[in-house]
Amino acid sequence: MVIKQFRKAYLIIMGFLFPLVSYSQLYYRIEADFTTKEKSTSGYENLMMGKVYFDINQRQIVFDVYFPEKEVLIINDTATITVRAGKVKKHELSGNLIDFSVLSLFLKGELDYFGLKNTPFKLEKVEKENGLVISTWIMGDKFVNSPVSKLLLSQKNNNLHGLITFGPGDSIISKQIFTDYILVEGMQFPGRVLQFSPSADGSEFKKITTYKNIVVNSNKNDSFYKYIYRHN
Repeated sequence: MVIKQFRKAYLIIMGFLFPLVSYSQLYYRIEADFTTKEKSTSGYENLMMGKVYFDINQRQIVFDVYFPEKEVLIINDTATITVRAGKVKKHELSGNLIDFSVLSLFLKGELDYFGLKNTPFKLEKVEKENGLVISTWIMGDKFVNSPVSKLLLSQKNNNLHGLITFGPGDSIISKQIFTDYILVEGMQFPGRVLQFSPSADGSEFKKITTYKNIVVNSNKNDSFYKYIYRHN
């Protein structure tokens, strides 16, 4: 259940975008302590704690989870893999999760616009409201079949603050709020990410992820940055 809900939230937030990215950035590795709290109005609750590792050249995010139980969660371009007590479970993915994670966007210096400048989404308009700069992005390529019709992105003090993703008929697919920014090697990283997404049963799923002790370009912990799992 823990991994199912985690994977579901991750897919809703990032699996619908189509990146055309460049990897000419100064930083290539990031690690941090993380805590994830999940809750839905249907009664589901979960707390997850551990450490996350990402090397942009390895194309996988590795979560070394120590609570509520010891396990490793790997997210790559095609699947999520759970390694627990020597057992491996793999779930295929249809969307791109790597390029639109906050870890990848931070390393590429594209977090301020959530990487949207390198996608088929086009900037339609920019407005100012209550101290926020709000930009509207719409699908600009009629040949791209995307369930996302529009995105509203807000910035506060030049940092990404919020992102609302819309589906057909302007139905809301997800909401994200980025706060508690931490200065890391001269760049701002959101220490807290709040996500909301509706569930099929009509309930709302809420996820809060906090990050601390962020390190970039570490030459240690290669066993996690380059994590290799063995098939059952």
